Amino acid sequence: MCKKRNAYLLRVSNRGAGIRELVANTTYEVNLPTQLRGKQVTIEVLDGMVVLDTTKTDFPTLKEVGIMSDLGLKGFDTESEYGTNQYQAQGFRALFDVFLQNFNVTAAKSKVSFHTNVRYVTDVGSLPEKLTFSTYKVVESDPALAAMVAGDQYKILTVGTTNFIALGASSNTVGNNFAYNGASTSGSGTVLSISTMSPYDNPYYCSFVLKVTEMDEM
Repeated sequence: MCKKRNAYLLRVSNRGAGIRELVANTTYEVNLPTQLRGKQVTIEVLDGMVVLDTTKTDFPTLKEVGIMSDLGLKGFDTESEYGTNQYQAQGFRALFDVFLQNFNVTAAKSKVSFHTNVRYVTDVGSLPEKLTFSTYKVVESDPALAAMVAGDQYKILTVGTTNFIALGASSNTVGNNFAYNGASTSGSGTVLSISTMSPYDNPYYCSFVLKVTEMDEM
């Protein structure tokens, strides 16, 4: 049985003298307070914000944007290639995501703040000395067949005259997900690009507030 004690608020952003930029505009590192290092804790995301440039050419393809970290959050993520069960071998990396779906991309705006959709609460077995966090993205687009990238995941939208089996699919069926094998493409079929979390180059501001509560073994 665990007894909770000593709650702290921890505000983190990609600005300030205490932040080290590991990958330009993408990944950052900050030292955690000595009072928290090595502790078994419960972490709750109280607030989070990502400021995006809506004039970037890839903005309309963004399905999801958020912050992921190396905190070792307990959980599983099923957004991986179907049938691999790879999600069972990794921790839950997403701290929070922000709401993009109803934003008007044609509006005359550039830097726009998006706040977190959901608050996660989870236990962490031992906090590290340094916290590493990154802006991530999930995109959704319908590229031309000739623009597909070998190894990437796609969903068949329409079959048309394309033989998707030759491209790596198990059948020529609408809705079938497959990894493109790099073979030559032809025909009138269409696909949807399927992606999972990947680092996002975002030159603007991001921040979040965590409630960190120590837990003592009883």
